[in-house]
Amino acid sequence: MNKQAPQWFRIEINRGLGRLRALKLRNPPSGDQIPGMGMSVADANTIEWVKVLWPSRGWSERSAPFIAEAFEEWPRRNADWPTIAEFLQLFDEVREHARRDEARQQASLPLPVRTPEEQELIEAARERCLAAIGNMHRRMFSPTEAAKQDAGVSSPAEAAYLRSPEGL
Repeated sequence: MNKQAPQWFRIEINRGLGRLRALKLRNPPSGDQIPGMGMSVADANTIEWVKVLWPSRGWSERSAPFIAEAFEEWPRRNADWPTIAEFLQLFDEVREHARRDEARQQASLPLPVRTPEEQELIEAARERCLAAIGNMHRRMFSPTEAAKQDAGVSSPAEAAYLRSPEGL
């Protein structure tokens, strides 16, 4: 597995943590510069979040809206800065809630409305399929009856004669 997180993931984490910093939650990482590193504690914190989060799940770009929603939901529920574990728990809740909503929407979709003409076409196609299946079944399990019907013969003896070398 590639240990480096892709750009879309780094952007989502950076954006989410930036929003949380802007909201001034309690106990955020400091904005002070780290001596000799040329970055702030907040920037280093973002880098560490990405390093820890990326290998923790099977992330894909489809995860991006759930990551954003989890960061948006956090301050509605909490006044303190999140830990990574707390964020992951909220992410899982957000994703599961979205899955349940999607399943509910799928279940509530109305059945298609068909015109009488469409219904007749469907029924005719269904009857043709059933007839074809019946013919295949008869040929597989009653070859004598099938041969009699195909040849227009009246008895099994006549069908056997038609299949014999003399009848060909």
